[in-house]
Amino acid sequence: MDFIKKYKHILVPTLLILILILIFLTYYLIFSSNFLSGLWVCDDDFCTNSEINQLLFYIGGGDLFDTKKVCVLILDSNDIPYQFVFDMEYNPITKKMKLISDEESIFPDSMDMNLSFIHGSLILSDDEQEYARLYKDNINNV
Repeated sequence: MDFIKKYKHILVPTLLILILILIFLTYYLIFSSNFLSGLWVCDDDFCTNSEINQLLFYIGGGDLFDTKKVCVLILDSNDIPYQFVFDMEYNPITKKMKLISDEESIFPDSMDMNLSFIHGSLILSDDEQEYARLYKDNINNV
C-alpha cells in the first residue's frame, strides 16, 4: 500500500498511457480489417508497365480479428484470363501476408503488404520486386 501511495504520481499516468495505447491498437486493427476487405483494382500505369490488361484482387471479409481471409485474384494478360482463389493470412502489425493454396501461383508464398489508408492503396512486394500496385475500388465496395 505504501508503494502505491509513494508512486501514485507515476502509476496513474503510466496506466492511462497503456489504456490509450490499447484503445489505439484496437481501433487500428478494426479499421485495417474493414478497410482491407473488398475489391482492389490495379493501377493503370502498373498494368501498362507490366504488359497486362487488368488485375483485380478481392479480399473477403471475415471475423473482426480473424487474420485469415479468402481472396480471389483475376488477371487478364493478353486476353488470357487467369483466376486464382486462395486463403491469405495477414498480420496487420508486421504487414506481412502469406498465400495458402494447393494451386501454383504467379506470386510468391510470402509477401509484404503495404496498405496506405491515406492513399487507398495496397502494394504487394518482397525485397526484390513489386508484384502489384492496387487501389481500393470504393464504387463497387458499397
